[in-house]
Amino acid sequence: MKNLVGLLSRQVWTPATGQPGWEETTFAHQCGPWSRSRTFNALRQRKRSEPTPQLQLLEAPEYDSFCYVTNLSLTPWETHQTCGKRATCEGWIEEAKNQMGLAALRTDEFQANAALFQCAVLAYNLVRWMALLSGDEQLRRWEMQTVRTFLIRVAGKLARGSRQLTLKTPQEHLHARQWAAWVAVSA
Repeated sequence: MKNLVGLLSRQVWTPATGQPGWEETTFAHQCGPWSRSRTFNALRQRKRSEPTPQLQLLEAPEYDSFCYVTNLSLTPWETHQTCGKRATCEGWIEEAKNQMGLAALRTDEFQANAALFQCAVLAYNLVRWMALLSGDEQLRRWEMQTVRTFLIRVAGKLARGSRQLTLKTPQEHLHARQWAAWVAVSA
């Protein structure tokens, strides 16, 4: 939305109930092409920055703002929580679609596509579950592509000797803490 920062700066903000450091506002606004005004719920939190002594008098505070248009009877904080859950879900769908190959099922058979889809969802849920059980906070935040890149794709050298092929990998894993947490889940 154009000029959202200007629109939010003109509102009257009050401290959010039970949420220290947050301010909230609810207002009605009609955007250009809309036939009527709609309810906006907004929250903001002051950014934590260390201003220089020279600019302390001149600087206006900066905020991280969240603004939602809604027809629900919710407080701004409740709206933020509800939309945050939906955004998390949308992120999971995007991750499964683009990083687990769900967007490119290549068969013309419904049953085959259904089986491939279920296997991909099962694999996705298994990796997510292992990351959650690992107890490693960084590993929990990694997306599928990051898990593949940092834990599964490991540099190695394929060596021949004594009529055998041997894969030599580094003694120390690049992400040793995450690897140890990952292995501990499977043990």
